Amino acid sequence: WGMRRDAHSWTARQRDTMYLLQRSRLKTARAWRLKEALRDTYQHAVAANSAEAAQAALERWISWARRSRLEPFKK
Repeated sequence: WGMRRDAHSWTARQRDTMYLLQRSRLKTARAWRLKEALRDTYQHAVAANSAEAAQAALERWISWARRSRLEPFKK
């Protein structure tokens, strides 16, 4: 359940578990990293307040998602 929540609201146990998960080679870990990267992409786009910067960041994220070998993200 911790993966569905914002990292700032994790308990100590969830933080430890996510630390181990992030360093694994599981598809779940890759999917979580992609989700968090997309969240960061949107936060940076809002902070930059620039359509061009937002588009460039989103295109980089889409490129990464397509190469991820995770079918839901490739679609």
